[in-house]
Amino acid sequence: MAQGLDANAQPASPVLPGYWESSEQYSLALLSGASHARKCLTQAQVAQFVSSPQTSHYQCSYKSRKVEGGRADFRDGSCYSHRGRLVLSKVEVDGRYAPETFHLDFHFKFMVSPTAGLPGSASIDAHRLGAECPVEPTAGR
Repeated sequence: MAQGLDANAQPASPVLPGYWESSEQYSLALLSGASHARKCLTQAQVAQFVSSPQTSHYQCSYKSRKVEGGRADFRDGSCYSHRGRLVLSKVEVDGRYAPETFHLDFHFKFMVSPTAGLPGSASIDAHRLGAECPVEPTAGR
């Protein structure tokens, strides 16, 4: 006999919080670059990632979002600077995820004026290093 789900239970997070390592690459017109980072992701940051992938520089929203079965699909996104200027339009995100890894591909228009944009792309590959984040040294020690 199948057991019922608890109506108050929170759905399991598709990506676990903890200490993560990521590699990012981007390409925009004649520019390209890459970065590598290690970062502690809290449960709140994981929830934000699942609801609306963003960058540390831009606030993004998507008209269409589907995250299930190891696949992530975000469509018709717009990203704004902290000052409210449209920076990225027509943002599309395709990805795959597991509790301890994810890969995202981004395609977008980088807005050089209110009506003109340059095509761009980016990708993120990340894996979880562990459940615990390292303790940051206290300043002055």
